[in-house]
Amino acid sequence: MKDVTLEISSVHEIKGIEPAKTFNTYIGQVEQKSDKLICRYEPMHKELMEDNRMLLEYKPGKLQVLTYDSNGSLVGHLKFALGERTDSFYPSPVGRLEVEILTRTMELSSFDGYDLLELEYKIGLADVEQAAKLRMKFSY
Repeated sequence: MKDVTLEISSVHEIKGIEPAKTFNTYIGQVEQKSDKLICRYEPMHKELMEDNRMLLEYKPGKLQVLTYDSNGSLVGHLKFALGERTDSFYPSPVGRLEVEILTRTMELSSFDGYDLLELEYKIGLADVEQAAKLRMKFSY
């Protein structure tokens, strides 16, 4: 396993509303197993975020992000599958949110000293669907 700094940025857009942008930095370890990239990570600044642990598993065309609370209970499971609709859930200040995700693009690129995973998807919650982009930079 290699130590990694993970920078995650996202943009969510709903028609008629200013896009919501987020950026967070995490620390963790990453390993490559055949065609699968596995990353265990946690917030770099725990005082600013909940003390959750995350597990990311990527293989071509599929990504899942599992979130565990400090007791080890699964509180979030985001599933991305290229060209498919997936049911997912994640924690929020108002409770567990159930969403549907349609992944449009997913690309992993390697550069000197880092990998970049980029996704474009639509996420639906109740009757509201929003376009979103997710960018994950793994720096070694």
